Amino acid sequence: MRVKWLIAVSALALLCGTPLASARTHAFGDPVGPIEATGPGGANVPFDDGGFTCDPASGSLFPIRVTTVTCDSGGPFDVTVVDTTGPALSGMPADISVSTDSPPETVTWSGPSASDLVDGSVATSCSPSSGSSFNPGPTTVTCSATDAHGNPSSGSFTVTVTVTDTTDPVITVPANITSSTTDPSGKVITYNPTATDNIDGPVPVSCDPASGTKFPANGSPTTVTCSASDAHGNSATNSFTVTINYIDNIPPVISGMPGNISTTTTVNAPKTVSWTSPTATDNVDGTLPVTCAPASGSSFPISPSPTTVDCTATDAHGNTAEATFTVTVTLVDVTAPVLTNHANITTTTDVNAPKQVTYTNPTATDNIDGTLPVTCTPASGSTFPQNGSPTTVSCTATDAHGNTGQETFTITVNLIDVTKPALSGVPGNIAENTEVPTGKVINYSLPTASDNLDGPLPVTCTKASGTNFVVGTTPVTCSATDAHNNTGSATFNVVITLIDITKPVLSNVPNDITTEANGPTGSKVNFIPPTAVDNLDGPIANVPCAPLSGSTFPLGTTSVTCSATDAHGNTGTATFKINVVDTTPPTLIPPGDFSAYAVEDAGTPPSDDSVHRFIFGAHVSDIADPHPTLVTDTPSLFLVGTTTVHFTATDASGNKTKAVAKLTILPKPAPGTTPPKLPPPTDNTPPAEVTGLSGKGGDRRATLKWTKPKDSDFAAVEIERGTNAAFSSGNVTGTVVYHGSGTSYVDKGLTNDVSYRYVVHSLDKNGNKSSGVPINITPHLQLLKTPPDGARLATIPKKFVWARDPKAAYYNFQLFLGGSLVLQSTAAEPRKILSTWTTGPSLNFKSPWKWEGKSYKIAKGTYTWYVWPGYGARADVKYGSLMGSATFQITKTPKPAKPKKKKK
Repeated sequence: MRVKWLIAVSALALLCGTPLASARTHAFGDPVGPIEATGPGGANVPFDDGGFTCDPASGSLFPIRVTTVTCDSGGPFDVTVVDTTGPALSGMPADISVSTDSPPETVTWSGPSASDLVDGSVATSCSPSSGSSFNPGPTTVTCSATDAHGNPSSGSFTVTVTVTDTTDPVITVPANITSSTTDPSGKVITYNPTATDNIDGPVPVSCDPASGTKFPANGSPTTVTCSASDAHGNSATNSFTVTINYIDNIPPVISGMPGNISTTTTVNAPKTVSWTSPTATDNVDGTLPVTCAPASGSSFPISPSPTTVDCTATDAHGNTAEATFTVTVTLVDVTAPVLTNHANITTTTDVNAPKQVTYTNPTATDNIDGTLPVTCTPASGSTFPQNGSPTTVSCTATDAHGNTGQETFTITVNLIDVTKPALSGVPGNIAENTEVPTGKVINYSLPTASDNLDGPLPVTCTKASGTNFVVGTTPVTCSATDAHNNTGSATFNVVITLIDITKPVLSNVPNDITTEANGPTGSKVNFIPPTAVDNLDGPIANVPCAPLSGSTFPLGTTSVTCSATDAHGNTGTATFKINVVDTTPPTLIPPGDFSAYAVEDAGTPPSDDSVHRFIFGAHVSDIADPHPTLVTDTPSLFLVGTTTVHFTATDASGNKTKAVAKLTILPKPAPGTTPPKLPPPTDNTPPAEVTGLSGKGGDRRATLKWTKPKDSDFAAVEIERGTNAAFSSGNVTGTVVYHGSGTSYVDKGLTNDVSYRYVVHSLDKNGNKSSGVPINITPHLQLLKTPPDGARLATIPKKFVWARDPKAAYYNFQLFLGGSLVLQSTAAEPRKILSTWTTGPSLNFKSPWKWEGKSYKIAKGTYTWYVWPGYGARADVKYGSLMGSATFQITKTPKPAKPKKKKK
């Protein structure tokens, strides 16, 4: 039965045109498909129904999807219909060929169309699309269509664009050229035409005649024809004209001119004179006629003066050539004129050059011509040599017939010299400024001198160029003397004005200072002000600093600004920093070990009075912090037995001190009993601080004085010493240099100019030590010896003496009327009355004296003197630190010195 069914199905499929793949063999109940759709509705699919009734039935139209078939016997199965066939393209254009002379070319076409078994008509697209621009050569166009189930189909054809070029190039030529030349053979003309082709772009151009050709100067246009061809053989021409006009500015050349003609006559009447006519040739016109005036064959007068014959020739362009000759007709006469006598002349000159001498010519008379002019050589007004030798003057007169009469005389010029040389190029007055008190080197151009006889002479000027001119007006006289001791001179002034625009320079500025705080307000710090040197005033004594040396500087960093002002108001400044630090820990004296009875069975709480007295029995103090803090590790309950309590004191700068004490809690006494009396606590109260502490630095020593406290248990004073630098580092404690009960102490063997910090502590008999009172002392050697600081003198000091600086080449000494300037910063400054320099460590002093143009003398009052060491040359203005200042008083006005008695 099944075999018969399969044969029947196969036959049906063949009859219906269904592909055998769609009617493949299957058993009843197996899935059917996939079956290719034959139309939009799907496909008619037969299957083995096993003789049962199925839904849908075998051969039904199944849609394009999976359809489940159920039969009244057996399990369901699926029938799958699919669409995998792409659309069919029709009407595909054949290959297209087009030609163009201006690519790219736009090409259009129709179709193709597409039809799908399932979707029917389907849209197509081509790339490139119809109407696109196509470049020369073949281009493949691909057309495609895709159905709704994504099945694509495509086809292609070729579009071929062929370029056909029939367009000629376009030639651009210059405008017609017109030029001119003075070269009859013509002129070279250059030009640069261009050509552009629609396909080939720029193409070469050739011209006939070519650029650079010499064109004839005939005034007629010459046509230049230019041609160009493109790669496809298209050619074009264009033309322009070149016209060269000849400019004729060359005159004709006259040749064959007669020489000057002289002839005689014995007839006192004009004479006919003839000659051969000259010829003329022109570079353009060739042979030209020549016209002479007067003409050949004319009558010429009898005269000693020649008659000029002017011959000319003119070409077609108006260029004229001219040539002349003379014709002289002389009447024959053999009698010379007679000249009157002339006396010899002698004269003098003071100019070493020939002298012009004028005189009256002699007179001349001819037997025929009467009075005649006289010519003298040398002529009147000529120059004659100044050598004292006579020069012969020859005077002649010639009649109309050439007969000459002569007369001679002499002229002698004697040279004398009374003329001074003349100076030129003398400089005008010169005005210059300088900041150097000694003046300024001035250079100027030397004048020149010329003498009437000796010519150029050397010039000497006083003062000379290139020398130093002092401040003020200096006349400079320049002079020159000739060989006859005649001297010429000229004078100008050199004015040097002293100005000051330079600020004083501060050196030896202290390095930044770090020092330990000596109290809550900081610390008093002393420093040596910088050295101030001015280019004009030299060392400046008044170098005020703000804050002042010796001021109390607060904790932290303070900038100190020092300044110096010179006599002209120029101010220089320098700064450094002072850092005040607190590295000293608090002083902590813990309570002595203490015993108390328990108030509870287990022990005693901290709130109990006995414990409270123990905890707060510690003593804490600090040099810089008036209120250091104290903390303990007190337990919540002191148990019966001994407890060690740790005390920590901390100041505001974070410095800490630690100590311990023991509290022993004894068992709680039985009710109704009286416990034994406990020993009193140990004394831990430090004595009061010393008072009135003072200190003074000397040469490598420091002296301290104080007043002891009045505590009944006071035992001793202990002094710690260290440098401020060491104390402020926080890593060094002071060295104990004194322990005793005195009220003063001298510390020796110190280093001068180093800041030392001393802390003076009080100790009681139980060893309790106070925080201490600090003081800073800087030992210093007084370098100014005589008169010493603070001296009171009844007489004028005869000599100032100070210590020698082995490196100093000189010293600057300054004396002020008034008190010390070292620490002064007020406006009421003492007045400088002397500044001078010495090469040794002393100055012999006399009163009265002069300084800066003023007179001074010592009178009753207060005076302060200063000394600076100088190094190297004085011009280098290099000074060291101020050696010191000393103030002395003159208690009486000195009597004026008695005049010395004259020796008999």
